[in-house]
Amino acid sequence: MRSLRKISGINVSDGVKNTMIHERCILKEDVLTRIEKGMLRTWGIECSTPRALGFDSWRQMYVERPRLQLHGCYISKTTYLRHGENAYQDTFYRPWYLIDYFRYLRFFPEGLVLMWTTADEPIMCVPYLKHRTPSKPGLGIMSGHYRLMGKKVLIVVKKSSGEKKTAAGGNSRFRARRKDAHEPYEQTFHLELELRNVRRRRNHQLIWTGYAVSTRRDQWTTFELSANKFPPFSFSLVRNYSAEANAPLPYTHAYI
Repeated sequence: MRSLRKISGINVSDGVKNTMIHERCILKEDVLTRIEKGMLRTWGIECSTPRALGFDSWRQMYVERPRLQLHGCYISKTTYLRHGENAYQDTFYRPWYLIDYFRYLRFFPEGLVLMWTTADEPIMCVPYLKHRTPSKPGLGIMSGHYRLMGKKVLIVVKKSSGEKKTAAGGNSRFRARRKDAHEPYEQTFHLELELRNVRRRRNHQLIWTGYAVSTRRDQWTTFELSANKFPPFSFSLVRNYSAEANAPLPYTHAYI
């Protein structure tokens, strides 16, 4: 009501009732439908109502219920040491390299997610994750779908290799073998993450709980989640991002 009074220019000392302010600001059923649509874009088909989940209002439900931040990126930085080769003149000298790379996750309201693993700093990568379709397809940005189930976030991302086929010619004896070596393949990444609050920041981190990669239909590789190789994602606000959805989150976007 304070914001409505500021909009209408009415103070508490004026003695105007709240119902009159509602009518003056045209706060009717259309506003409530907008709120419900916004909640539907946030939680999809599992949105439910505040009373059914034990909340007193839509605002309390939006603030306290686990949800993904859509006005920015979740960024994870991994650092490790790599051995270098021995020097040519001094064989006792062996350098060490400190390697840093980043993982980026960009969520959209309708269930679309962008994933990017690169060594570039966030200030250079964040602009490429603004839109649903990357402006430069050769950067390695992968797209997929996600589903939010309570605090858990299930993500499925696919990566296809579009290598060109070898041209005809040369020795026909090895032509079929080279053709099989350059056939495009598809990788499927399954990520299981969990939302976590950090002090007063709600839904600020995503913790790894499961990670598996498939290069073929029946061959899966499950990774052991260590803290140094899979650090948590931390949310970073991006001002020029928008959280508008093209459509509500349907059930067909769920991958388990």
